[in-house]
Amino acid sequence: MQLNYEVLAIVDGLKVPILCNHNPVHNKLTEKTPMKVLLVDDDPLFLELSKTFLEVFHDISSDTVESAGQALEKLNELSYDVVVSDYDMPCMDGISFLRTIRDKRINTPFILFTGVGKEEVMSKAIENGVDSFVQKRGDPKAQYSELSQQICQIVNQRSCY
Repeated sequence: MQLNYEVLAIVDGLKVPILCNHNPVHNKLTEKTPMKVLLVDDDPLFLELSKTFLEVFHDISSDTVESAGQALEKLNELSYDVVVSDYDMPCMDGISFLRTIRDKRINTPFILFTGVGKEEVMSKAIENGVDSFVQKRGDPKAQYSELSQQICQIVNQRSCY
């Protein structure tokens, strides 16, 4: 069963509806299963801000972890619609994390959500199978609207297969 629902994004100060389609696993209590995102960032305050924006303003459920190692543990235990990861993290950066999950044949879509906009980083991410990029710059409402739109587009594309 395919569900359609609307997410409001704020673009240039205007609320813009974005239609999201999602094919949830059947749930006896409710027909609607929200998207589930894994947020990975070494900054706990940024994680909390990200979780709040996505859940409160965009109705996207999320789990948070502060390292790629913790994220790998979560990915072994649970299923996610999308992984959203920072690039600049200690021990394992976002590209190494992406490469590791692809090597493990985990095909969960991956968004690099980073303040690092270097062409070299973007090129390595593409080589390793990143699905999208979102910059951590500027107005938080705009960046989280862009992030939620990217999440919806990726989930929508995957549900068509």
